[in-house]
Amino acid sequence: MIMKKLCVLLLALLLTTAFCACKSESADQTDAEEATEAVVMSYVLKPAPQNDEKVDVESLLTAKSILEKRLSGTGKDYSVTLDEKARQLTVTCPGSLLTDLLTRKGVLAIIDPDGVKRLGNADVKSAEVKTNDKDEEYYLSMVLTDTGAKTFADLTRASVGKETEVYLDNVMLCSAVVYAPITDGKVELHGGFTHEQAIMNANLINGGDLPYAMEIVSSKEAE
Repeated sequence: MIMKKLCVLLLALLLTTAFCACKSESADQTDAEEATEAVVMSYVLKPAPQNDEKVDVESLLTAKSILEKRLSGTGKDYSVTLDEKARQLTVTCPGSLLTDLLTRKGVLAIIDPDGVKRLGNADVKSAEVKTNDKDEEYYLSMVLTDTGAKTFADLTRASVGKETEVYLDNVMLCSAVVYAPITDGKVELHGGFTHEQAIMNANLINGGDLPYAMEIVSSKEAE
């Protein structure tokens, strides 16, 4: 009887220790995430144009507006200022945000089976992150504009049994075989995204494509 009580006591002690260790590890992770979130960074961005992409005040104002739209989707505090003389933008935002959100051009392309781009950023009304509860998959749900919905309906109607692909900045987000025409103007992108990747892709799509990619020329903790 004494041995039985000792075994129960030992088991209870082990379970309590394990629970406390897990709780401590979870608390440490939360503290680390909150610390990263608390760090506010200041990034100086300059245009990185290619080919015939033109850098002028008008295009810089467009870039500023797009960056603001992208950052507004994060729900975090931010600011974007333009120095017209230096032709650079300064972005202040939490250090936890992916810098790809600030630098990538964000060009969306939905490609037909012949490799032709049929839809782009202008054809998307909104994109949001959703979760498949069954396997905890994060995916993108896009709602197309009226014009985009018609084009996509025509595309899928002509592509039954064939594969279409979706790219963002020439990086494939997903590819899928069309089994039936999609006429409701809604597109789901399943690409095995992490939550962080899905949020970034949604904000890139919602913000629109920059007139050119940007590069970070300096960064520091904001004062």
